[in-house]
Amino acid sequence: MLRRKMAFFGPTLAFLVLALAVISLGILFSARAITVTTAQGPLQGRQLDVMGRRVFAFLGVPYGQSTAGRSRFAPALRALHWEKKLAVSLGPPCPQGALPAGFEPFEMEPSEDCLHLNVWTPHQPDKCKMTQCPLLPVLVLLYGRDLENGWNGAYDGSMLASMGDVVVVVPNFRLGVFGFLNAASSDAPGNVALLDQALAFHWIKENIASFGGNSSEVTLLGHGSGA
Repeated sequence: MLRRKMAFFGPTLAFLVLALAVISLGILFSARAITVTTAQGPLQGRQLDVMGRRVFAFLGVPYGQSTAGRSRFAPALRALHWEKKLAVSLGPPCPQGALPAGFEPFEMEPSEDCLHLNVWTPHQPDKCKMTQCPLLPVLVLLYGRDLENGWNGAYDGSMLASMGDVVVVVPNFRLGVFGFLNAASSDAPGNVALLDQALAFHWIKENIASFGGNSSEVTLLGHGSGA
């Protein structure tokens, strides 16, 4: 079972969220690809140089199937198997209303095929296959904004993974009417955004050891309604 630890520690929480959201000028991209095997198939990520330390990033990793069409308000199904998948680019935001005044628009257009997550790890996955690596704690961030707006692409976990020696995971989940419409039917049972989160946690439980993370040491970090 994942141990759900709610984090409400004032200045420390603010620092962690800032570390995730800041655009880090000290991050350099490497052309070196890195591959890790998950329960759904192999993923190809990339190596980053973060303040002189290596971090491995896997972006836009599907944990659930598309929620378009008849699945729009229904509980999501786990991601299908793939032969090999590139995980080097951010996935799109989930459909949502207009951003509040003062917020910069997202870099990508929303899509109903949005159930994906981003992983940053200081462990080299292929090296850990050959040697016994100590598993690291896992930090999962859930964004807030009143469950109406949000995108995991707005958070960069590479700096925190590097400096904190933790595996950072930031999932997307449905928002607004797409995440919480309750029509008292199997097609729209309500609160499917929370089921999206549960499905993401299942993916973490099943796969995070491949990224050097300890599935028994998972801490949830949230801000706003994400807490």
